Amino acid sequence: MAELYISPELPDEFLTKHRLMLYFNDLLVDLLVKADKNNLSSEKIDLKDNETIPEDISPIDWLIENGYKDVAFRTTKSHVFFSLLRDFMFYMHESISCSERGKVTVAFANSRKPIKDNLFYMCWLLVDSEKFISKLLYDDPKSFEVSTIGPNFIIQILKETVKELDFPLDGELLAEIIYDKKSPKSLTGIWDH
Repeated sequence: MAELYISPELPDEFLTKHRLMLYFNDLLVDLLVKADKNNLSSEKIDLKDNETIPEDISPIDWLIENGYKDVAFRTTKSHVFFSLLRDFMFYMHESISCSERGKVTVAFANSRKPIKDNLFYMCWLLVDSEKFISKLLYDDPKSFEVSTIGPNFIIQILKETVKELDFPLDGELLAEIIYDKKSPKSLTGIWDH
């Protein structure tokens, strides 16, 4: 195994937690590599009667309009999930890297998007993928921006996610930690500075 390089600027008291964060990041990288290797975001579609998808229409739209909605949504779901996860991993890796070099403000700024946005979208994809994908395909992007969705919907999605995953935190507490500007427990105050 290659020697892990960690900047000497990182105080020794943070080395163990920092290595743990890098390990978690490596797990995500490994998952994404294996997903690509095993074509987890691809699906073979057997079209009936030698049908072909015309070039002048979106393949997803054509699939939905011609009786392949399940396939279209399943394929879109896997692409969206792995795209969100990849984006999450890149931002968090950069955040970890910045914290290692003492660039704390940049580290927190880089962690905001993956935790507030990507994590929420992955939760929504888990608990109501059809609604999320429909919004993604057909609605104005502003209609599902995390900053405009509203706290009640965010809490609802996080509650359902926590239940689905048997996660040890309550959905409301998770929403408070990530989104509630007024809470002393919230990361939002740190991100907003």
